[in-house]
Amino acid sequence: DSHFAAVLANREKRSDGDLGKIGSDDAGQRWVASFSHDREPGVTFLYDHATGESRELFRPLPHLDPAALAPMTPVTIRSRDGLDLHSYLTMPVGVTGPAPLVLLVHGGPWFRDSWGFQPDVQLLANRGYAVLQVNFRGSTGYGQAFVKAAIGEFAGKMHDDLIDGVNWAVEKGY
Repeated sequence: DSHFAAVLANREKRSDGDLGKIGSDDAGQRWVASFSHDREPGVTFLYDHATGESRELFRPLPHLDPAALAPMTPVTIRSRDGLDLHSYLTMPVGVTGPAPLVLLVHGGPWFRDSWGFQPDVQLLANRGYAVLQVNFRGSTGYGQAFVKAAIGEFAGKMHDDLIDGVNWAVEKGY
């Protein structure tokens, strides 16, 4: 839809986050859009496509300064048996060398970590910890074969994936 393509292009100029919830009036001229971001949780804007005007409607947790929060970086870690483990590394703000590491393991296995604002990750990074979140085999969102690779491996290869993640972080000097 060429009309929506123009709306989307103008929305994406407003934030470097991922476009999340979006809605419009019946004419498709006034839009409300929320963005997911690793350092700005759920900021929502009103955009008038007819005039090109945009304004912030609300920001959850307005007391948080996005510049003071740690960016979450997507990384891919190779497991010892060759699987790509899509993961996230959050380093404390201003830290360029090694930091104490917390391996934050999501529930599941039929769940996953994703990019976005996470208060527990920000708390740990604010206290000087690097945070690694590994989407080990069995995590959702990476295809049926990746989920099935966890069958019978709860204390085996799934655990190895986590250890492989920690070893990767150590080898990279994080």
